[in-house]
Amino acid sequence: MRATPSPFPLTSLRGCDILPLVPADNSIYDTLDDWWDPTGSVAGIHAMNPARAGYFRGVLQARLGRDLSGVRILDVGCGGGLLTEEFLRLGAIAIGVDQAEAAVRCATAHVRSGSLCPRYVRARGEQLPFEDGSFPVVMTSDFLEHVDDLPSIIQESARVLAPGGLFLYDTINRTWLTRIFHIGVLQEWRRLVPEGTHDWRQFIRPCELEAAMNKAGLRPVETLGLFPVSPVRFAWHLLRHKRNRDTMPAFRIGSCTAGSYVGYGVKTGFPLKKLLEKVKPKDSRG
Repeated sequence: MRATPSPFPLTSLRGCDILPLVPADNSIYDTLDDWWDPTGSVAGIHAMNPARAGYFRGVLQARLGRDLSGVRILDVGCGGGLLTEEFLRLGAIAIGVDQAEAAVRCATAHVRSGSLCPRYVRARGEQLPFEDGSFPVVMTSDFLEHVDDLPSIIQESARVLAPGGLFLYDTINRTWLTRIFHIGVLQEWRRLVPEGTHDWRQFIRPCELEAAMNKAGLRPVETLGLFPVSPVRFAWHLLRHKRNRDTMPAFRIGSCTAGSYVGYGVKTGFPLKKLLEKVKPKDSRG
C-alpha cells in the first residue's frame, strides 16, 4: 500500500516564515537520562511506542509466518532502547545501535533491570559495525528525522540487511502541520521536548524516503500514518500537559501521513524465511 497523499503539502509553506527554524541539536542525547520516564522528555515516544511496535510486530509475523523467537533484528538509532526492548521481550535477538553513549548506557541498564540480555552497540548509523547481509530485519524509529545524510543512513541499513530482508521505519513528514504542531506547539511553545530536538527541515516526506530506499535497493511496500487515537482530545491534553507529571494519550495506525508515519520495504533477493543464520558484530565497543 502506498502512502495516502498528504492534505498538508510542503508547497503550502514555501516562502512562509511564521515560525523561525532552529537547527537540531543532537548533543542533547548525550545527556538525556529520562528515556524510560513516560512523563518525561520523551513522553511522546512512550505514547507512540505501543502502536508502532504493534505495527512492526504484525508486519514481521505476517511476512515470516511465525513468531519472532530467535529472529535477529537490528534497531538503528535505538536511543534508550524502548523499541529494542519490546522485541527482546518477544524472544527476538534484537540489537540496538546508537551514537549517543548516554543512550546506550541507559538502554543497557534498563534491560538488565528486567533480567533480559543487553545487546547494545555504540556506533554511527552511517558506519554500522556488522558484515554485509547480517540481519533479516532492520528497523529505525524516531531517528531518520534527526540525521544530516538520509541517503547514507538508508544505504548503510540496506548493506547490513540480507537479501529478502525487511526494513521497517517510522519518522515525521515535512508538512505545514508538523511545522506548526511539532515545532511551534510541542517544541517552542509548550516545550514538551528539549529545545533543539527537531529541525523541521530534516523532516522527511514519504516520497523522499521512498526515493532513498529505491536507490539503496529497498522496495517500498507500505506507508501508513501514526497519529493520536483522538486528535481533539490529544490537542486539549497538550494545553494542560505538565512534564514529569502527565503521560500523553495513545497513538494508532491509520491512513493519514500528514504527521508521523510508519512503513516498510523489502530488500530484493530470496525469501526472508531462509535468513536465520547467526550474526556477530565486528566490534561491539562502538
